[in-house]
Amino acid sequence: MDIQLKASSALDHAAREIAHITGIVPSESGPVVTAVKQDGRGLRIERQADGYSITYGQIADFCRALGLLGGFAKGEQTVLEQTPSFETLGYMPDCSRNAVLSVPGAKDLIAHLAAMGFNAVMLYTEDTYEIPGYPYFGHMRGRFTCEELKELDRYALSLGIELIPCIQVLAHLDMTFRWSTFGAINDIDNILNIAKPETYQLIDAMLKVCSECFTSRRINLGMDEAHNLGRGRYYDTTHEHVHITELMRRHLNKVVPMAQSYGFTPMMWSDMFFRPQYAGYYTSDGRLNEESVAAKPESVIPIYWDYYCGTETVDNMMYCHEQFGGEYAFAGGAWKWIGFAPNNAYSLMLGGGHLRMCKKHGVKTVFTTGWGDRGGEAAQLSVLPALLQYAEYCYNDSDVVDTAFIDARCKDLFGLSLDAFLCLDLPNVASYNTPDHPTITTQCKYTLYNDPLTGLMDKHITKDDPETYACHAKDLLAYADHERYGYMFRTLGTLCDVLSIKSTLSIDIRAAYLAGDKDTLRKIADERIPEILVRFDRFEDTFREQWYKENKTFGFDVQELYMGGAKERMRTAAKRLRAWCDGKVDRIEELEQPVLDFYCYDKDRDHPHLDAFSWDTVVTANRI
Repeated sequence: MDIQLKASSALDHAAREIAHITGIVPSESGPVVTAVKQDGRGLRIERQADGYSITYGQIADFCRALGLLGGFAKGEQTVLEQTPSFETLGYMPDCSRNAVLSVPGAKDLIAHLAAMGFNAVMLYTEDTYEIPGYPYFGHMRGRFTCEELKELDRYALSLGIELIPCIQVLAHLDMTFRWSTFGAINDIDNILNIAKPETYQLIDAMLKVCSECFTSRRINLGMDEAHNLGRGRYYDTTHEHVHITELMRRHLNKVVPMAQSYGFTPMMWSDMFFRPQYAGYYTSDGRLNEESVAAKPESVIPIYWDYYCGTETVDNMMYCHEQFGGEYAFAGGAWKWIGFAPNNAYSLMLGGGHLRMCKKHGVKTVFTTGWGDRGGEAAQLSVLPALLQYAEYCYNDSDVVDTAFIDARCKDLFGLSLDAFLCLDLPNVASYNTPDHPTITTQCKYTLYNDPLTGLMDKHITKDDPETYACHAKDLLAYADHERYGYMFRTLGTLCDVLSIKSTLSIDIRAAYLAGDKDTLRKIADERIPEILVRFDRFEDTFREQWYKENKTFGFDVQELYMGGAKERMRTAAKRLRAWCDGKVDRIEELEQPVLDFYCYDKDRDHPHLDAFSWDTVVTANRI
């Protein structure tokens, strides 16, 4: 839809940057669209004799209005008004688990968020940003240069989005400590030693870079999941028996003034205030004790993160956060951290309740997170439906935004139905996980990497999986040619194509071996495994295309090592099967071992799940 946009050059720039998403293109023809700024937040679209008028509060509201205009133009409404429930609606892309967004990839993500009405992005970087004077910090990890961060900051601001630094100043510094130069400030695991002056020199350097590269004066300092704080070299050198809550208080009382000296208002994940009391994070009926409440400095904004719990627990956890007094934020989850495929169905199932609780408790700062645990395999844009749900709950008064509404918005804004996007979940929809009862599973990942001879995951693969994956491949590849999002469907469609003949490979090999069926084993070695390798190469090519469309090159080496190892094991399996069939060896030892259950039941979740998220736990029982 071409429009004649009567607005400032800044708005014209924003409209052009998101035009490939909204379909609203500023030109010299089409209806006239005038844009007028108002005080406060919100948007209003009104039909005029020669076109439309848009009244907006922030640039983010204007961008969302353009995202609504196409659907509005097709309807019969004369006026559409929306006021956001949350002052800050943000997304956190994980740029620390190998997949570091490229500058073009980050800009495309920011443009998508702007078109939905988001006004903040928390850029999660553990060690993936440049710190002058620390050459090993993020070395060969695809770290953002200072100039890249400044460029992204300017771009985000031009679309009405605040780019917020999101770093770690306590734990989650695994990749930093791989270099011996940081050994002196390592306490234990991935945790900084808070007894060392050098620790605070590094933190000061972190804060200085963030202050210079980001316009935002908000910063997320991280500090989550520091389970063993004070239990390593800190104790070895101080010999202090100090409660972890006290250690957190001491560290915060040093770091917070440092952040404030750079003009920052600090935020932090809130779980470490709960873990010492509850030996976990979430409680459905408890309250925080006085020591935990007192450990949080008054100026720190805690972020309650929850990707798992139902509304009863979320409701109680928000009451707990209100004990701190003052402002707190909420962060939910857009599930893209379980391997190659997202889990939009699970995200949508939980997200509605989470967002209703945010409205009930008057939370004003709301984020959703796109973690990339264990490799960052899933595409950033694969969770668009989950992101859209957050935007629609923010801008609509209703307490319930149903799937029919999200479907209509998906079609208007992205040109694909909700059902089409939910196809991206399909690689993990097999065996016990179904669309009607979504749960947490990495089935496509553990099935792909399940070894052809040891078959550690065999108990969790069924005879129906090949047919299921063949159907999934067909459903996904139906969208492979979509101009904007086809690359994601191609990647997962070709993955399912591999799994349609690979999923039961180890099961079929063992059954034929134990039955002495050499004809079947020769056919597997000479026909099936070569065909798997052909399809595997095809999947690897599409996956590589997806990675380079969104990310820097760094980190894909790990994927190639994983896939190369899997393919080499299949070649080895074929050789050993032929050798046994030819009588050159008298046994294949792996195939004579019992097949055991890999099952792990988590009583805290509604559905049982497999704790099989990591490549190294799936591929072998031996040390890597």
